[in-house]
Amino acid sequence: MSRVAIVLYRPLKGKEEELVEHLRGAFPMMRRNGFITDRKATGMKTKDGRLIVVFEWTSEEAIERAGEHPEVQEKWMEVDRLSAFDKAASVPEFQRSLPDFEYINIE
Repeated sequence: MSRVAIVLYRPLKGKEEELVEHLRGAFPMMRRNGFITDRKATGMKTKDGRLIVVFEWTSEEAIERAGEHPEVQEKWMEVDRLSAFDKAASVPEFQRSLPDFEYINIE
């Protein structure tokens, strides 16, 4: 059974565009290695500038394997240089019944 991931990034000052470009390169690699499905990842921007990315893992096992894969580790280290992670519950838009976000072309 596939699993959906929702990841919230807080880009470091002046790093938003670099983060988006980096993420665009990460999804083909994740797909090529069998970690995520062929469904297109969706990117959204909150009013305060954080980025939400939604994608689908191929399986629970893929989640575990991805964390040990050298290419994935390299990509994640770069993400750490460009942003911090936040919890989706901290996004004010999620307090509304119908949250809306700016679309970001992530793939």
